[in-house]
Amino acid sequence: MDTSTIEHAVAAWGRYTVETSTDPDLPAALLADLRAAAGADPVPAETTPGLLATVVARDGERVAGWAVLTDEGAPAATVRWTLTERQTDRLVDGFPLFIGLSDQELALLAALIDAAATLARDQDRTALLWSSTDDEIDYQLALALGATEDRELSRQWLIPGLPIWAPPADIPTARTACVATEPTGPDLAGYADLRAAVTGHPHRPDDLRLELAALEADLRADLRAGCGAVLAELSVVCSGAKAVIGRVWHHGAFPLELAALIAHAVRELRARHPEVLLVEITEERDRVLWQALVALGLRVSTRRLAYRLPLRAFP
Repeated sequence: MDTSTIEHAVAAWGRYTVETSTDPDLPAALLADLRAAAGADPVPAETTPGLLATVVARDGERVAGWAVLTDEGAPAATVRWTLTERQTDRLVDGFPLFIGLSDQELALLAALIDAAATLARDQDRTALLWSSTDDEIDYQLALALGATEDRELSRQWLIPGLPIWAPPADIPTARTACVATEPTGPDLAGYADLRAAVTGHPHRPDDLRLELAALEADLRADLRAGCGAVLAELSVVCSGAKAVIGRVWHHGAFPLELAALIAHAVRELRARHPEVLLVEITEERDRVLWQALVALGLRVSTRRLAYRLPLRAFP
């Protein structure tokens, strides 16, 4: 950040007033107010596990943003923030309209992080951890505050040039299926069993039906064993020229079988949605999926990281 940017950021910082609260209902109330202002449907209010405090930044009477400080059982505290304008854009348009942080937004986040760091330090925490859904914001804030990478959370793999992309010739065929219709009762039962195997927690088919309906996928693909048990399942969501596979659920599948599933889904996607030019696949420290993506010849496009800010940076 050059000198002029620092001066602008410092000047912007002074416009915000920051309040702190330990009210357990405040995060849900702030989110409800934001959704109402954006014209979005209300969601059930949920409490925040391990809540230590909520920091609210106001620009006059307007809530410009807030940060929730939580204890997740480590010497460090975790902070998660919401920037009101960006989140409103995401609710109204489906995505934020801004890339990177403006000086004013950086000042807003710095004010929130400063207050959260003071609270965490007063409760004998050694550091602040954070990650958001925007890698560019995380990196820019870390650079400005002197935070370091703590760990890698996930990687995004890219299939560019979809109309001409082809999987390697040695990818085998597997018992895969792709459909664009709603899952049947037996499908849901199989997917629920798969999620239970992956997470170690029971899943109900009816809950899964609602989850898949909310996802509004344009294509669904699964991999099955000879007995019919579901070994892997994925959903593809299209947005203009881009398609996203947010997660590949799998248990008991080999890497090359997952590669065959993804290759089949991509072929079907190309036939059903010729407007799609690239596919992004999220992999969350998943060695089997990582091996499948490498076998397909794909490369990592971006990494989502968690950052650590030592609290000695705030004497």
